[in-house]
Amino acid sequence: MNELFKFIKKNIKFVLRMLFSKSKTIASSKGNSFVLQSFTTNKYEVVCFPEIFNISNKNKKKIEFENIKLIEFENSTIYSNSDIIELDDFIIWDKFYGNYWNRLIPLDHIFIYNSKNKIWIDRIKKTKKSDLALSLCGVQSDIWSHFLVQFLPKLLILDEILKKSNRVPDIIIPDYLDHNILEIIDKISSNYKNLKFVKLKRDEKLVCKKLLYVNNFSHLTEHSNSSKYNDVIISDLSLNLLTTKFFDYFNFEKNYDSHERIFIERKGVRNISNYKEVKSFLLKHNFKLVNTEKLTINEKINVFSNAKIITGPASSGFSNIIFCKPKTKVVPMINNKRVNDPYFSTIAEHLSLELIHFKGEDIDDNFINSDYKIDLKQYSFLINEYIKN
Repeated sequence: MNELFKFIKKNIKFVLRMLFSKSKTIASSKGNSFVLQSFTTNKYEVVCFPEIFNISNKNKKKIEFENIKLIEFENSTIYSNSDIIELDDFIIWDKFYGNYWNRLIPLDHIFIYNSKNKIWIDRIKKTKKSDLALSLCGVQSDIWSHFLVQFLPKLLILDEILKKSNRVPDIIIPDYLDHNILEIIDKISSNYKNLKFVKLKRDEKLVCKKLLYVNNFSHLTEHSNSSKYNDVIISDLSLNLLTTKFFDYFNFEKNYDSHERIFIERKGVRNISNYKEVKSFLLKHNFKLVNTEKLTINEKINVFSNAKIITGPASSGFSNIIFCKPKTKVVPMINNKRVNDPYFSTIAEHLSLELIHFKGEDIDDNFINSDYKIDLKQYSFLINEYIKN
């Protein structure tokens, strides 16, 4: 009895959530769904792992990836910041079928616990309703680097979705805070008549008669507690859409001050321990400090498309290399535990950018998000070679 009391006291939040939860079976397939259209058919995507300065060359690996499809569900419920689709008798949960499931830490905010094919989730009372909805909700859908390659491509195929549905659906989105995501939403909505974006807050659910669902165009791990080869799978279709269709809505900001050499700033963990030393070197070589979080979409396009050398501690700011021109030199500095992360290098390979990771020396070998020290002698050699050429 004492052991039970200790467990409850230690895990009181979990216990209370379980007491008020509901449980359902996770379907072994997509169940009673109707595939309206398949956008890919190859079942594999190519992941490009980066060249690491003075250590290794870049290499590629084909990884199995579910085909991207437009699927229709009837009488379904969706939640903000969650990939769960709740039907009458069971739950559809895309990540449950992935080959990375066995080591995934689900971050769906309504998720409490699962055992084999059974799941327990929070009971959400606040309800919105829709006759026909297209969901852009999902884990990390409010984070720029995730939104860019996983969720934005769904909006860029909106014309094809409208043709298949024969009606204009409500577009269901989380309650975004990122100003760039909001800017994109506003811009795209202004190009369509009668298109309505419905915000779904974390304490709300949406019940819809018909749900139009497109599985994520890319896979990015939901957590940063480990690093494996299949943590990042960016589909070729998503990159094609981002480098073509996206520019139907946005163009260059001609009045923004651009530079050929830019240094992307980073806040928080996984940063450079000798930051001042590295910063001083770059400023002496006419690098411009750029905080990508403060830029508009058009400003980002202008900054990255005009840059010839881009460097800085690796961060989501480097996802904006999607706007770079071929042959741009890109040098993210990164800690040892994450040096093989293929997010930037997969984009770079698609765009013919010259990307090389520069590995720092981790301050804490046991922490995957450790800060790291840059060998300024070797780093300055690399940057000076790029400046000469």
